[in-house]
Amino acid sequence: MKIYSKGIAVFLILLLIVLGAYYQFTKRPDYPTKWRSEGTQLGKLSQISMALDLYSQKYGTLPPAYTVDKEGNRLHSWRTLLLPYYGEPYKSLYEKIDLSKPWNSPENSKISTDIYYVGKDRWNPKGASHLAIVGPESAWNNLKFKNTENGGEKNNSFLLIVEIENSEIHWSEPQDLELDQIEESKTRKPLIKGVGIKFKNGRLIIEETYHFLDLKELKKQATFKKTILKPSQKNRLDREKNVPEQQNIEVL
Repeated sequence: MKIYSKGIAVFLILLLIVLGAYYQFTKRPDYPTKWRSEGTQLGKLSQISMALDLYSQKYGTLPPAYTVDKEGNRLHSWRTLLLPYYGEPYKSLYEKIDLSKPWNSPENSKISTDIYYVGKDRWNPKGASHLAIVGPESAWNNLKFKNTENGGEKNNSFLLIVEIENSEIHWSEPQDLELDQIEESKTRKPLIKGVGIKFKNGRLIIEETYHFLDLKELKKQATFKKTILKPSQKNRLDREKNVPEQQNIEVL
């Protein structure tokens, strides 16, 4: 009887392995063939997504699109601020960067050149292949990661990052895709057959961007719109703010 039971257990394990392999190769999203063979772009977005998640866990928000000096001049990009969250060797290189001086200052230029950046543009070795959609009304500038529901945004979906072909933006340059300029943008049109990072159901996910055939739709997805709650819903959420059990919920 014991031998018979062990045989069934082994059979079930093998069956699970076979079914898992079948799902992996037949049910996964149909990304472009060159992406499946290279396996690079999805990997890069996964790394960026994880770094953003670690940053938001620490600070409660996404990193600022860029840092500024006392005069308001742009200094560094969010891509630079994420370097420590990729682990080594990025963390050590980040510690050498002088954040009080511009990204292209003599002191920082050599360091940024030495870094083989995670989101490097495959068409331009020094370029950024993934740009955040930023601006006063963008989700990037307005999302707040909190431990309790805030205005119902948990159920909303916002586009944060898209892949850009030939962006002509250096990876450490404090420049991205401005929300209010998307429809006029011609040289930095998002790569339609790509993927992007979204905030959906209270967490960061990687999602296909094939449906962004219209830049108006892309702009709509990247615009922050707070859900207006009914009085009864607002009262419920206000009561839940003081409940200890809610502290482990990873939502907006």
